[in-house]
Amino acid sequence: MTKIDRAKLFELSGKDALPLEEELYRLKKAISLNYELADFLADGQKPKEAKKKVGKDLFPGNSKTFHDLLSLIIDKEIAKDIPEISKSFSALVADKEKIRFDELIFSGTPSEELIKKFQKIAGEKVRFKIEIDPSLMGGFIWKTMDGRIMDASIAGRLSQIREEITA
Repeated sequence: MTKIDRAKLFELSGKDALPLEEELYRLKKAISLNYELADFLADGQKPKEAKKKVGKDLFPGNSKTFHDLLSLIIDKEIAKDIPEISKSFSALVADKEKIRFDELIFSGTPSEELIKKFQKIAGEKVRFKIEIDPSLMGGFIWKTMDGRIMDASIAGRLSQIREEITA
């Protein structure tokens, strides 16, 4: 199986490494939320040009580097590896840029003021990826790049109460 040389990808992306990291993250999220898209991209029987067209249609504003990478992934038939490609590229960019990518998940769209408060707490070396998940019912979940999770959501608290009651 062909792998993507993430160091070479970082080198080729140059000053656009951070935007490319974000584009790959959005692709990974799209695939994780849509199994039909994941299956379509990974299906060796589907025409490669059709897959590339879907990529262009779903991500029309993304960079040329992103679309070239997606074309390479499709040509080499390694679309099933997109989550790992995204994760490893994020780790490399974080290491090279001396930053950390954390996820903040809210039940609705957070205000800019709220995001600034989180940024102040986290420090300038953290970049947040903001996700919306209405099932949280309020509050937030903060996932750090190193795997720590702080669940301050209503859904998380209800789950914790349910576990305490049934234990």
